[in-house]
Amino acid sequence: KTTNLQDVEYAPIVHTHTVSQITDFAHTHPISDVTGLQGELDARIVDSQIEVSADTNILAAWDKKTILFTANCTITAPSTLLSQLGFVFRTLAGVTVTWAITAPFTWETTPTTTPEKTTGSFMRRGSTNTILLDF
Repeated sequence: KTTNLQDVEYAPIVHTHTVSQITDFAHTHPISDVTGLQGELDARIVDSQIEVSADTNILAAWDKKTILFTANCTITAPSTLLSQLGFVFRTLAGVTVTWAITAPFTWETTPTTTPEKTTGSFMRRGSTNTILLDF
């Protein structure tokens, strides 16, 4: 069906509305009003750097981060890790890293000591007990 423009009623160019008639007026909300938004935004941070200079367990905070080993140390995969936890790492000049693992986890391939100036990655394979360490 075709409508002739002369049959359509238009509002006058200048007209007014009451506030109750307007449903799309601009407004703001504090971020705290949006449930879970800050966590979602934080989870989208792809990378940030964490420096490690002493023996320690792998931490959940390392997930999706770049870990810079700044001193010789032993890094241990503890008995609990996030599913799919993964991080990239780099040893600085003069720094070596020794890797240890705690049951129930096992290495896909038993690692050697990571030498200085080496880039690599650590990954838990999904929710399995297999740890992948490549460098």
